[in-house]
Amino acid sequence: MIVQNSFQNNNKNLYIVSTPIGNLSDITFRAVEILNSSDIILAEDTRNSKILLDKYNIKTKMSSYHDFNKDNTDNLDLIFSKFDNVALISDAGTPLINDPGYEIVNYAYANKINVVSIPGVTSIISALTVSALPTDQFIFLGFVNRNKNKFIETLTKYEKLESTLIFLESPLRIKETLLVIDSLFKTKEIVLARELTKKFETIYKGTASELLELNILEKGEYVLLISGSKEDKGLEANVEELYKYYLVKGFSSKEAIKNVSKDTLISKNILYNQLKVKNN
Repeated sequence: MIVQNSFQNNNKNLYIVSTPIGNLSDITFRAVEILNSSDIILAEDTRNSKILLDKYNIKTKMSSYHDFNKDNTDNLDLIFSKFDNVALISDAGTPLINDPGYEIVNYAYANKINVVSIPGVTSIISALTVSALPTDQFIFLGFVNRNKNKFIETLTKYEKLESTLIFLESPLRIKETLLVIDSLFKTKEIVLARELTKKFETIYKGTASELLELNILEKGEYVLLISGSKEDKGLEANVEELYKYYLVKGFSSKEAIKNVSKDTLISKNILYNQLKVKNN
């Protein structure tokens, strides 16, 4: 068993420092202090991070942590033998949240180096708070799987949960992803958030089919949120909701019944009786 508090006698520290996701003003005072006082900053891309460091006049030496986390503990031994206070940052947001860096933290625990979180912004939580979707339960599932069948498996696995599902998606694949979601979920609320905290921050909200009708910008990484399964309103209410959905989309009563039957596996005759629709 590892108890991290027991490392306090060790004078070496690894700071996990959150940085802004867009607006450079979204950094904490503590983060600036830690970056200034650290012996070295391990950055995902030193060219990107230099913009932030220059803004806050942080002169601490930087190095790319890709040089230190490729299963080469010799490099990490070297850096922690030379420096007592090491800060880890990513290009934007909170390190390790869908970003590299796990190997460095794992190394720190294995070598009894204090690991200290310097919290801040993350696009996942920022998108969730402005989505108007339930925030009491949510599941972050990383980037949408490029394999369509694998993505469908994931959606099917979680479709009955009440939790809000959160993904990241490339702007070049967002429309294709919405088509997949629309094929599975006709009434779930979808939220797309892009360019959060930046000048062109945009939030899209609606069903997948409604969003596909919009001119969705294919720029800026998207945070994709899918509403969880709502409290069961009973089969009759769910069937009626689906039926109305197809009518609004322009289907005739007969076509709507056919689609609802396909979606629910309920026979068309039962649906005609349940919805009191004349079979003509």
